[in-house]
Amino acid sequence: MKMKTVFSIALFTGLSACGYRIPVESVVSRANLTSYQQNNDNWISAQLTLKTSTFQLSGINLPITSPTDSTKTLAQLTIAPSLPSAANNSGTVTVALDLTNVIKLPTTHALLPNNAPLPITLPENATLTGVVAVPVEATGATIYYMFGSNLSVLGIAIPFAALDTAGLSAPGANIFAPATFGQVSMLAGMFFGSTSKTTGIGVFIDLSTSAAAAATAPAPTNPTASAASQLIRIPFTESRPRSKKERLILKSLLDIAGKKPILKVE
Repeated sequence: MKMKTVFSIALFTGLSACGYRIPVESVVSRANLTSYQQNNDNWISAQLTLKTSTFQLSGINLPITSPTDSTKTLAQLTIAPSLPSAANNSGTVTVALDLTNVIKLPTTHALLPNNAPLPITLPENATLTGVVAVPVEATGATIYYMFGSNLSVLGIAIPFAALDTAGLSAPGANIFAPATFGQVSMLAGMFFGSTSKTTGIGVFIDLSTSAAAAATAPAPTNPTASAASQLIRIPFTESRPRSKKERLILKSLLDIAGKKPILKVE
């Protein structure tokens, strides 16, 4: 028995030996990283192509100012939907971040919008300085930067009010899986919460190959080594709830998909 593809972010679902499985690794179908300088600051831009099937993405372009200097742009979140089709919508999410200045901000015990821990387990040889969480105005979305002398990870969590009822089926649950596109390694998935703007898409990208990340990394412990040679790849691992809970999430997502809502940052 198979269930036909209906749901947006999950793309398809079926039966496997261990039960229903939502393939969240298919949230992203393409990824590109670009390092560049702007006003002598090192920036990183991640462009992610999403497949959203029966859901349509709504466009948005939000500059995010620095919390310490309202005249300075610290980041930018852009969502550009593709032309809608009958059964296969898609769009591009671009996250740009000023790495030179974000590492000057206070670090925090960062959480996903559903108050769950970030789905990243660092290897023993990782040297973590901290995580900076940059809220995207009052949308509930957050840009994350996890950094240290030998690691660099860019994250984005985007809640959509259209998915609120799915969060009620399994509040606090997260489903994340690794995905790789060329040299770009990431963890892609969904998070689910019990209140509005706590259910949505999350992506965390390893920046170990980024020139901008290497240029802004804190000084390595070994002073004779360059920052670039110190950056390590993060071995992302899958995280899922129990199959019964994932089945409840799936049912809720299919119900929402039948209404063909628009995924909008608001």
